[in-house]
Amino acid sequence: EFYLNGELASTDGNFPFEFRFLAPLRSEQSSVTVQARATDTGGNVTTTNQMLTLTDDATPPRVIAVAPSQGNESKPGSLTSISAVFNEPILASTLGSNSFQLMSAGPDRSLDTPDDIAVRGGSILFDSLSRTARMVFSTPPSSGLYRAQVTNAVTDLKGNPLASTFNWTFTIESPQVTGTTPADGAIARAGSVSNILGIFDVDMDRSTISGTSFRLFTPGNDGDLGTEDDTEVPGGAVDYQDETRTARIVFPSALAPGDYRAVLAGSIQDLFGDSLSEDFEWTFTVEAPRVLAVSPPNGSLRGESRIFQIQATFSAELDANTLTPSTFRIFAPGLDEQLNTGDDFLIEATSVYFNPELRRAYLTLPGTLPISEYRGEITSAVADTQGNHLSSDFNWTFSVIEAPYEQLLFDRPSLQAGSTAGDTVIADFNLDGIEDLAVASADENSLRAYLGVGGGSFRKSTVDFDMGIPAGRLVVADFNLDGFPDIAGAQNAFFLSGIETISVILNQGDETFASPSLYESGTGPFGIAAGDLDGDGDPDLAVTNTVDFLSSESPGDVRLLINRGDGVFDPGARIPVGYRPTGILIQDFDRDGDNDLALTNGGDLSVTLSGLPLAPGMLFLFRNNGSATFTGPESYPVGVNPLDVASGDLNGDGRLDLVVANDGYYQGGPAVPSSYSILLATDGGLFASPTSIDSATRPQRVGLADINSDAKCDLLSSAREANNNASFFSVRLGNGDGTFQPETLLRTSLDADSIAVGDLNQDGNQDVALTTFGQSDSIWMEFGKGDGTFLPLPPSFEAGKVGAALAVSGNFDDDNHLDVLLMNRFGNKDFRVLAFLPGSGTGTFGAPVEFNAHTDFSTPRDMAVADFNGDETLDAAVIGDFYLGTSPPSPLGVFTNDGHGVFTPLAPQPFFDNQPQSVVAARIDADADTDLVVGQNLSIRVLLNNGDATFTAGPETTFTSVSPHALAAADLNMDGKTDVVVGYNRFTDTLVLVLLGKGDGTFETPIGLSVPRGDVKLAIADFTGDGPLDILVTSAQFPSVTATVLRGTGDGNFETLVTLPNVAKSAEGLVVGDVDGDNRPDVAIVARESDGIAILLGRGDLDGLNTGDFARQPLYLTSGLRPQTVTLGDFDGDGDLDVASTHEGFDGNLLSTELSTLENRRIP
Repeated sequence: EFYLNGELASTDGNFPFEFRFLAPLRSEQSSVTVQARATDTGGNVTTTNQMLTLTDDATPPRVIAVAPSQGNESKPGSLTSISAVFNEPILASTLGSNSFQLMSAGPDRSLDTPDDIAVRGGSILFDSLSRTARMVFSTPPSSGLYRAQVTNAVTDLKGNPLASTFNWTFTIESPQVTGTTPADGAIARAGSVSNILGIFDVDMDRSTISGTSFRLFTPGNDGDLGTEDDTEVPGGAVDYQDETRTARIVFPSALAPGDYRAVLAGSIQDLFGDSLSEDFEWTFTVEAPRVLAVSPPNGSLRGESRIFQIQATFSAELDANTLTPSTFRIFAPGLDEQLNTGDDFLIEATSVYFNPELRRAYLTLPGTLPISEYRGEITSAVADTQGNHLSSDFNWTFSVIEAPYEQLLFDRPSLQAGSTAGDTVIADFNLDGIEDLAVASADENSLRAYLGVGGGSFRKSTVDFDMGIPAGRLVVADFNLDGFPDIAGAQNAFFLSGIETISVILNQGDETFASPSLYESGTGPFGIAAGDLDGDGDPDLAVTNTVDFLSSESPGDVRLLINRGDGVFDPGARIPVGYRPTGILIQDFDRDGDNDLALTNGGDLSVTLSGLPLAPGMLFLFRNNGSATFTGPESYPVGVNPLDVASGDLNGDGRLDLVVANDGYYQGGPAVPSSYSILLATDGGLFASPTSIDSATRPQRVGLADINSDAKCDLLSSAREANNNASFFSVRLGNGDGTFQPETLLRTSLDADSIAVGDLNQDGNQDVALTTFGQSDSIWMEFGKGDGTFLPLPPSFEAGKVGAALAVSGNFDDDNHLDVLLMNRFGNKDFRVLAFLPGSGTGTFGAPVEFNAHTDFSTPRDMAVADFNGDETLDAAVIGDFYLGTSPPSPLGVFTNDGHGVFTPLAPQPFFDNQPQSVVAARIDADADTDLVVGQNLSIRVLLNNGDATFTAGPETTFTSVSPHALAAADLNMDGKTDVVVGYNRFTDTLVLVLLGKGDGTFETPIGLSVPRGDVKLAIADFTGDGPLDILVTSAQFPSVTATVLRGTGDGNFETLVTLPNVAKSAEGLVVGDVDGDNRPDVAIVARESDGIAILLGRGDLDGLNTGDFARQPLYLTSGLRPQTVTLGDFDGDGDLDVASTHEGFDGNLLSTELSTLENRRIP
């Protein structure tokens, strides 16, 4: 108990005991007695007394806080009071209009000048509890500069005045114009502008907005804009929309091409009578219709037998009657064989067609264009639907050349994505009429574009484009309304958390994208969608934010970004949506003309920690009120862990239905199966109760498209096994009533994710681009046949219970058909070392025949195939790690072929014991027999053939720090003697040694050549087409393989000519052959991590340049995962080289091998 002068003042029951004065106490006495009386739990009492001497208060009071704060800028109409907070109680009677004042700047707009004006009409109040003085206004002060002051007439309770007058200043802004349409400086296309908009930051007085205060001008007689003779554009109706604070001039028809100046007069006022500080003006241009893009593009080279139609995309919708074969035409050189001369030859077109939706014209030719130069012309007689003509004739040139590099040589191509691939999107980015691809790379913060060249072939953009963030999810739309598709990206928060921005990159129309613009979007963006939310005709953005995908503590939201019309975005509404929002759509679900939002929500994951049953996810529908404001949500239960949503008319009633992909739950505890939820639309934009389709695989992303040409929506998805050991492309054909046929699965690389649909090879059928991320990081292209099926995987054949490390093709059984011989990297005396697959000559292979090695041979490393015993049949020599039971050890196994594909191991031949790594067969000495060169630790050993497939140890060439990992042999200096190339990967670099042979098994001093570091593979051929042999080196350092061409000079010297980065992600092996039939050597590389074969087409002496360069084909997928070896041969007897590769069995068993073939389709 606490006492003051004997009177109980307070009690406190919680230790430590204290009594605080709420405000200083005023006392007329000179002292005060303070007493504390405490009682313990036993009833014992103690009392303390203390007399305190009081002295007179002589400290001036102080102002410790004000509102608005010093320098604050307030919106008009937002200020209803000002306040000052003191450090002690104030004598209220000293607060009045003379001691608490507000002054506004006078006509000179400056403070502390004689024309300052005192603001009257405010009530002054004081709250003793908070020690706050307030000046309250019945009408908010108007815009302007203000100074508030508390004078020293204000005193505390003792009568002490403020030490000095306290002043502070603030500003009440005038109403501001925050946005316009068109934007200032914008260039709008003809026919697109009929409304002029000015958007304000506060509610305006509509009576002040009229045809006299909001006007539009064009240049007058002087031809200049912004002068006194500007001419007002008549016929516009002016109105004001309260909900969006937007003033409009609405014209009955679109504005004609020209320059314009819009003016919002300074007399326009807000609801509080505040005017704009001055006239607000902006300018824009409506351009005449123009050609945005042509196909083939200007200056482009196109392959022969490709061009039978010329396309032109325009900035405006054209009057189709002005497009004729006389206004849109193609010329070839005339008799002088020159273009742009008087005798250019007009190619008569068969028809001209205009697609108004795409704003694209198609000129159809009587046949494909032959090899030549061409000139295209579109005359100024072409006009839009408003009668506006092109400002001038449009001309361009292109060439048709022999270009086999663009031709797809094999089925099932794929494209290499960047590291940690995100979404793949399909759009015609260069407006050439051929679909292109773009894929995000999260690890590289980049976007990679592949531009379509026709027939399912693509060429990679010159550079990857900066996204500014590790984007995973992409959406395509024309954000700046220039006709070219742009891209927005959001990071997939499942992989990276803490991201709070999205990226927008605008297409510059020249096959490049601008630098990224980044916008705050909330924490943990996951899904992104584009569509017009505010009804102004340009696409806005909606982003789902999970905050933390795996947390149950942080509810997510949807953030809107509102497009100004030029690809610049302003923050929109934030819509709370609960835990883990994922997929999102922008569509007009209730058919009222405004786009609504549909999104999936994963629910609270915290139940997984307690072992409770998982709650189902939800589908939320938010209805648009027409101005990017929404009501809702209306919620529908779906499956557990929904990840994506797609819309389409599933039952043919004209309404948009929904499909949700539910991943299920498999992370311990009771598993929850995966499923699809089907929501059929009903009247009023509602949905019927969801139905469910159980799924044996885990759907990740979902799409709807008609892939069998029956006008019914089919269900497509990327899917994974429950244990994530395999991934698939899933197809369910629609029945047209909201139900689907049983699932068909096509295997893909692991971690299938993004799915996009479009006609990738221009055959009129819907194809699919599916992204896999992780080790493969590829775009799988599934080409549709139009009947609901897709091109199958290449055929595969049983290749024995071996783990093949090397495959060699040849006619091993003398039937004139190419066969394949495999070496098993796990072979030994008890387990087969070789497997022989007889070829049929039609592209198929018989059952494998397997062969053991001689006693105790183990662990093969490399194999060489040649006729070692002179019987004109191919034999095999295999080296292994060690040879048990014999001293000295010999890891050489020689198999002689009886001419019918039966291989017999010869007796052990002990030659070396120094960890052999590689072997190559070649004529090393002067006789006619084929010898061997073996690479081993710190040396190479020559084994000289005795003529009967037995060998004698020849010279050994030693090195100080080089252990050959790869060998190749050929006559490099054109002296008739075999030379050897050694490749070795050291810790610091990769070294290539050239050893020029003397013809007796010995070599000259090695010549060292540096190449990029990595696991090395070698090939020798005349890659430059200049005669001397060159060396190709691949250096693999995951996730990138670099190919280097070392140009031979013919005297044994070499120079680095070409370095090709990123030809694959890995290189298990390579082989050289003329795959495209142009008599130039090409290269096939085993891209194990990408599940396919990379093809580099040699350009050799193309155009006489001797570049040694290569044209990159796509990576072609094998029938199995993780291919191990590759060989080339005409396995089907049609005259061109096919590809054969081995891979582990489909079940991933290392001891089960299959042979996969890729049939070259160069020759039909």
